[in-house]
Amino acid sequence: MKTTGLLLIVILIASFTQCTTGTKEGETQATTDSSALIINEFFVSTMEAGQLSLELATLAARSTNEDLRSLGETIVSLNTALLEELKGLATLKNVQLPDSVEAGKMRSIRAINEKTGAEFDQAVARMLGSEQRKFFSHIRRSKEIRDAEIDAFAEKNKKSIREVSGKIRGLRKKMNPDPAKAKDERPA
Repeated sequence: MKTTGLLLIVILIASFTQCTTGTKEGETQATTDSSALIINEFFVSTMEAGQLSLELATLAARSTNEDLRSLGETIVSLNTALLEELKGLATLKNVQLPDSVEAGKMRSIRAINEKTGAEFDQAVARMLGSEQRKFFSHIRRSKEIRDAEIDAFAEKNKKSIREVSGKIRGLRKKMNPDPAKAKDERPA
């Protein structure tokens, strides 16, 4: 009887130890899965904002406003390099990125593309400012991920993106000095 009781205690202790270990591994797995989701979301949302900004900057080439055309060229150059770097980092982190801008956003770009003259310029500048702010905001949020390589990417590129966002704000104010129509917030 004593042997059976002792054996039962040993089995219970062993079972408890396995359950506890399993829980810790489960928690670790859940943490890892959560981190992977956050990293994936960072890459996808940053890529989408950068691609859309790039598409809009490309549209700026047909602007009637010389400053907008010039800024568009600057953004094309900057964002092309940033997106290539982002793709490389995503590959390193095993994250699959979208190949193109989502359909809903492309409809907005097509609608802008149908405009002409000052109306086209205003629409490009407005949406470009909005998307470049989103791009900057996503990159700034990289600190939440706590990944050294992602942090290094963000730190290296924050200043140039912020400068471009400031140039867009300045250009929009110059193109439309009426503050009610040129409402534009600072980058988040």
